[in-house]
Amino acid sequence: MGKKTQEKADETKKTTNQNEAEMTPEERAAAEAKFLERVRGLIGVARKKKNILEYQEISDYFADLQLNEDQFDKLLELLEQLPSAGKGGVSL
Repeated sequence: MGKKTQEKADETKKTTNQNEAEMTPEERAAAEAKFLERVRGLIGVARKKKNILEYQEISDYFADLQLNEDQFDKLLELLEQLPSAGKGGVSL
């Protein structure tokens, strides 16, 4: 990861953590629902591309959710583990 990319990720992580602390339970539930909806949509995109996605595609797809680095890493792990067409998950 380049220096500017890392700086942006660190800044986003701080902002996201602050925003999460200020969220009500209803806002958290809505954010989680939006995230899961995005995951389902991304899985659809992956299926159309023979389950191969680039990191930038995934990042762009979730850009408005401002995922921090840990959240993005967990998303990648989730995508890699999803069963699809009898094989492993989405290839990155």
